[in-house]
Amino acid sequence: MAMGKMQTHRRQLLNRLGATLENNLSVHFMDIRRTSQTEGIIREVYSNVSVHASRSAIDNPDVANAATSPVVVNVTLHMKTDVDIQNGDTVIVKLPDENAESILDAFQGICGDPYTVNSRKRANLTMKQLGRESIISDVTPLPTESGE
Repeated sequence: MAMGKMQTHRRQLLNRLGATLENNLSVHFMDIRRTSQTEGIIREVYSNVSVHASRSAIDNPDVANAATSPVVVNVTLHMKTDVDIQNGDTVIVKLPDENAESILDAFQGICGDPYTVNSRKRANLTMKQLGRESIISDVTPLPTESGE
């Protein structure tokens, strides 16, 4: 296979892999809020964007000890490359139930510089607030099947 054809074939495979990941891993939703350049006010710019949030670090590795339950300190967001997310955005991630009818958990963080790996955009969050109860009153409801 010539080098050009091999690169094209590889790109096609990566695009298909990205589509598969999008369909199977994007099981969470996020709201993106950004500070207005002119007014200095934080406004929601996107709601219910499909995302997969992977929690990769905790402050207490002893998950069996209930007295010192672990707190997630490192979250990586995986999303489509066309998502408009920027360094400094406030992001609220919503983890829905299996039918996407209600929010089981939510957390909030500040987005770092987004980067792209293998046809997926990623961004790390600096955690700001954890816990469904403290965030739930301030989030956009999950999308319904009718799109409302």
